[in-house]
Amino acid sequence: QRRRVLIVDDDRMLRMLSRLLLEREGYDVIGGENGHHAVELVRRERPDLLIMDLMMPEMDDYEALDLIRRNVAFATLPVIVLTAESGPGTEQRVLELGADDYLIKPFEANSFLARVRAMFRRLDVKAA
Repeated sequence: QRRRVLIVDDDRMLRMLSRLLLEREGYDVIGGENGHHAVELVRRERPDLLIMDLMMPEMDDYEALDLIRRNVAFATLPVIVLTAESGPGTEQRVLELGADDYLIKPFEANSFLARVRAMFRRLDVKAA
């Protein structure tokens, strides 16, 4: 069964690039463009991994991630945050809100895919 990845980013080009990279690796990809979409699509689509931008219109990643993590059904959903923000408190705040990993934009395709594969390896070990 193919893994489902939800990518939420207000940058359409980044969503398209990420989708291309992930589909080439054999993943099914769902896309959203803001924090409201993230919360709605996680509930409706039940992805295996959520990759989301930190700063988005309407509802930022901090708020969306907090809402997702408050729902017990999604407490263990792996989350990778993409951000152009690299300040000293960013990593701490993102991880404290419940992200499992984060990547600074712009990112290298190989590093992006390696983090996705690592996330799924950890899930497979947990499930075994």
